[in-house]
Amino acid sequence: MVFEVKLDAVEDLEKIVREMVAAMVQTAGRQRWYNLKDACEYKGVTYGTVKCDSYRQPLGGRPDALINGRKMWKSESIEEWLDITDENIEEYIARCRGQAN
Repeated sequence: MVFEVKLDAVEDLEKIVREMVAAMVQTAGRQRWYNLKDACEYKGVTYGTVKCDSYRQPLGGRPDALINGRKMWKSESIEEWLDITDENIEEYIARCRGQAN
């Protein structure tokens, strides 16, 4: 009985470690910060169009930080923005504006 409980704990721990390693591998080659041009290239959208419309930019045009005077977004913000389409942009913008308050 004790052996079974320990074996279950080891199996649970093994599962957690595998998930952690998978997450680390997934993010290993990813940039930490993106400017708008890099973000647009990553998403596959036209930089010129997005640049002129802050509504279509990551976080509705609000950067995570200014770095050397340039708008920059964290990779986590870009990952979320990649899934934004014309169908869900209104909800995304509302969420972004709510986070700023």
